[in-house]
Amino acid sequence: VFDTLPVRDVVLWNSLIAGHARLGEIEDVLCLFERMRREGGKPNSITFVSVLNACSHAGLIERGHTYFEFMTKDSGITPTIEHHTCMVDLLGRAGNFKQVEDLLGRIQTHVDLSIWLRLLGSCRTHSNAELGRRAFDHAMQSHPERTTLYVWMSNIYAAIAVEDGECEVKSLKMDDGSMP
Repeated sequence: VFDTLPVRDVVLWNSLIAGHARLGEIEDVLCLFERMRREGGKPNSITFVSVLNACSHAGLIERGHTYFEFMTKDSGITPTIEHHTCMVDLLGRAGNFKQVEDLLGRIQTHVDLSIWLRLLGSCRTHSNAELGRRAFDHAMQSHPERTTLYVWMSNIYAAIAVEDGECEVKSLKMDDGSMP
């Protein structure tokens, strides 16, 4: 249907790209993005959120950097919190915590809960309790009521304890021997 449309505006392109992104069809996302550009379509802020998220989920660090640079330098789009969240997720998933910290230093005043949660998730994956604790502390300053933060920090410590063999998991049984 898309290919038969006489005019394809950015909303149509974004819908198609976002749909493929939600399905995890990363190569299709990137191919559609490149096709959009070849056919004269002008990607907007929303387009780049889908593309950066796709790069993040596929672990395409260099391509993600390339698209982020293209967005800011060639397309003239000022990165939003959503774009920075994608980049923190991209770098964090890869364990590039130095680059994450550099990015956070540049956008310090624009960091929100979504960035801290993505960073906490990466710290859990890579057992980085030190950075996880700093992310937790920053997030708690603006969102002390968010119990999710405590769960994430607990998960980081638990993952490290399991890795270090410091945690023993015991089976819980009721008095009659059944499982709860």
